[in-house]
Amino acid sequence: MIIDEKLLMKLEKLSSLKLNDNERNELVKDFDDILKFVDVLNEVNTNNLEIKISDYTPLRDDVVKKSDVIKDILKHAPSTSGAFFSVPKIIE
Repeated sequence: MIIDEKLLMKLEKLSSLKLNDNERNELVKDFDDILKFVDVLNEVNTNNLEIKISDYTPLRDDVVKKSDVIKDILKHAPSTSGAFFSVPKIIE
């Protein structure tokens, strides 16, 4: 893949960035380096490799705990209804 001016302009637009000429040249060089590295990785023969999954960090059990957070938050609200904020109706 070649990073040309057309592709760079498209990436610039998608990322909502405005690059000056210096930044563009630097970015083209960085992209080129990345693509060269990926090409090297593509040359590695992985056909006969066995997939090994290492031990993972076990997830903790979910434990239900009693919390007064809702009450603490709602006591600062100007108007409430049960466990909810009460706001003026704006749509008929």
